[in-house]
Amino acid sequence: MKCTLGVLLVCCSLIAAGSVAKGAVLYDVNFSAPLHSVGMAPATGGMAAPSSIVEMPVVESMFGAVASQSLEIRPPTNTRRANAKEGIVFRVSTSAQRYLVEYDAWIEALPLEGPVSSESFAMTARMDNSVFNVNEFAFRGGQDLQVFSQDSDHAFGGLSGAGGLWPLKQAMHVSIDIDFANDFWTVRLDGSLIYSGEFAKDPGAKLTSIEFSVLDTIGNGDSAARIDNILISAVPEPAAVALAGFGGAATLLRRRRAERRDGSSVPHCRTATTPSSVRR
Repeated sequence: MKCTLGVLLVCCSLIAAGSVAKGAVLYDVNFSAPLHSVGMAPATGGMAAPSSIVEMPVVESMFGAVASQSLEIRPPTNTRRANAKEGIVFRVSTSAQRYLVEYDAWIEALPLEGPVSSESFAMTARMDNSVFNVNEFAFRGGQDLQVFSQDSDHAFGGLSGAGGLWPLKQAMHVSIDIDFANDFWTVRLDGSLIYSGEFAKDPGAKLTSIEFSVLDTIGNGDSAARIDNILISAVPEPAAVALAGFGGAATLLRRRRAERRDGSSVPHCRTATTPSSVRR
C-alpha cells in the first residue's frame, strides 16, 4: 500500500506519543570525570551539569555509601549572619504539563538547632515557578521529612515528621513527579510514596528553576550532604507534540512530492500499528 498523508500522520502521531511517554530529558547529571574534577566546583552549562552554583559545592571521591564521585554540599561557616546556603541550580526553559525529578542523596549531618524542625538545618529540593510560587521537599534536622508549598494566595506544608524518619549516612533515591497541568505532585523515597498533594502555582506560572541546596540556619558549618545522579525530564504539552507530528508529516509529504517530480519511485510503507511500549 502506498504511503498517504493519513498514514504519515498516524506514524508521526505514534512517534509523538512515544515521546510523551518517555519525556524529554532536560538534565542528566552525574559528577564523574572527565567533566567534573575531584576537589573542584562542578562544571556548569549543558545537559550534564548544573546551570549555576551557590557558594562553592565541591566534587569529591568515594565517601561512605556513595561509591562514585559525587557533589558535596557543605555551607561555609558564616559568623556574620544565619541561613548560610550552598547548592546548585538548574534553569528550566521548557514548558510542559509534567516534570519528573530524580536524584540520589546521602546526608552526613543535619543538626537540629531548635525545638522544632523549622529551626533546623535542611537539604532541600526547591521548585520555583515565579516570585511567589515555591514548592520544596526537604530532609530536615532531627531526621524529619517536610514539604512546603506557597503561591501568591496561601502557604501550606505537610509531613514534618509524619512521613517517617530518613536514614542518616545512607544512600537514598528521591523521585518527584510534578503534574504541572493539574497542580499536583508526588514524592517517593526509595520507591515508597511518602507524599502526594497540591503543587502550588498561580495561573499562567511556569516552572523556572530547580535548586538542590543545604541550608545552615546558624551558619556554623556543621551541615553536609552529597548528591548525585540527577535526572530532570519534561513531558511536552499536547500542542507541542501535535505540532511535532504534523511537522514530521509535512516533511515526508514534501519529500514524496519531490520524488514524483524527479520521476523516482514512491516509497511504500506498512500499515502502522501501535507499539506496545507506548503508554496509554
